[in-house]
Amino acid sequence: MMFGHRKARDEEAADVEVAVEVHLEDDIVHIASCVVAFLENPQHPNERQALGAALEELDEQTALGDAYLNNNASRFRGTTEPSPVIGATSDYSPGEDVPSALFNSQVILVKAAKAALATTTPATLSMLQRALDNLPDVGPPESGTPD
Repeated sequence: MMFGHRKARDEEAADVEVAVEVHLEDDIVHIASCVVAFLENPQHPNERQALGAALEELDEQTALGDAYLNNNASRFRGTTEPSPVIGATSDYSPGEDVPSALFNSQVILVKAAKAALATTTPATLSMLQRALDNLPDVGPPESGTPD
């Protein structure tokens, strides 16, 4: 057994970018901003409502992606590859490249937000705060123009 290979493999996996359907990624980013406001005042009805609405939008977008994936699977039965875009809703869904570590952290954040909204306790709020704190800082997008 060679030590260090697993760590190197994990670091490489963290650097991989995944294509996420643009609307799905926008919904997740919106949820993160709603989480910040919710954590500041979790009992405030407006913050709860905003987070709940953002989670519903994400669920609707996810349902569209699931329906597209299931429809393609039943139509083609393995004759075509599924879209490489996570959450694709058509063959032409625009994808946004997101580091896999960020995407995985976003999934954890969404799950924690749903749990905290369903049952707001010190434990679920703590879990939500940790999920927010663990979002990788990916920095500003590159402009593509030289300095």
